[in-house]
Amino acid sequence: MSHNLIWVGSDGPVVLLPLARSKSWYGAAVPCDTLEEGEDYDEDDVEIMPDGTKAVPLEDFDPDDPKSHYEMACALDQDDAAGVVAEHFLAVNSTGEQVAWWPQPDGGWLVRWICADSEEDAVEALKHPPELDWEECGTWALEADGAVLMAAADTVDEQTEEVKLDVELPAGTYALSSAELRVGNTELALVRLTRV
Repeated sequence: MSHNLIWVGSDGPVVLLPLARSKSWYGAAVPCDTLEEGEDYDEDDVEIMPDGTKAVPLEDFDPDDPKSHYEMACALDQDDAAGVVAEHFLAVNSTGEQVAWWPQPDGGWLVRWICADSEEDAVEALKHPPELDWEECGTWALEADGAVLMAAADTVDEQTEEVKLDVELPAGTYALSSAELRVGNTELALVRLTRV
């Protein structure tokens, strides 16, 4: 098993997209046909999403009425480590910190960097973690093999290889749980995906 970490992140949350549905993640844009009557937009602002849907970026963010996928990810309760958005997508409450994938035999861990003296220290803590106090936080269903970890504000086509990570994950239902890992000066927030 490789122990190199590739970190993904932005100023907002990150999202784990099912590979088969990754083109249906619209980031900060909203499909034109879902806008309410009276919500006008300029035709020059219309973007074609990766799945061919016409969408426009929203200017105003209303946490009480999120419309875009990105807004839905941002609207997660700050106490929740992760949550399912629009039925299929797993958003990670990263609060602007970098997130990496750490594979496990029965799934894997989404690892949010909080602090460490070096990446080597973070890897060592992950390789030899102390006993962790895992807290259940729901389930997530992956309909087909494979997922993509990326910044939630963008679409899959807007990303480059440096900020998008293909995750090898078999189809199935995954139990979600979260924990804080602290070893010396290293602190990581974990979301565990365990295939059930």
